[in-house]
Amino acid sequence: AGLSNASNLLSKALYDPHKSMRDLARWHFQKQGYSQNDFRRLYREFYAANPEKTHAVLALAEVGEESDAYMIQPLLNHSKMRLRKAAFAVISHIKPTLLRDIVLNKAQDETRSMARMALKFIQEHKE
Repeated sequence: AGLSNASNLLSKALYDPHKSMRDLARWHFQKQGYSQNDFRRLYREFYAANPEKTHAVLALAEVGEESDAYMIQPLLNHSKMRLRKAAFAVISHIKPTLLRDIVLNKAQDETRSMARMALKFIQEHKE
């Protein structure tokens, strides 16, 4: 019973709000033969069911690929700052070229933290 309970806890940890817990759970399941594609599928489903949870967005960034940036892109205009910031962080990580068209508008954003993120992105991705 103890091992199945531990496995259940690790399964829940895949969706934990803390990145370190998600990393640990993915490491454990990779040892058992799960792949990045398995995690991508899980996190896409998790995001689809929980689009208002910041950690659902961030979890997808940890294993996502370029196509996931387009799925998250609408969050750049969300009313909640934490979701806009999460979307920006995710897209800049998995498909920075998508942000080039958007980033100048975000640099003009009414909120200072979004403008700072945009300006940092511009500095880091100079050509």
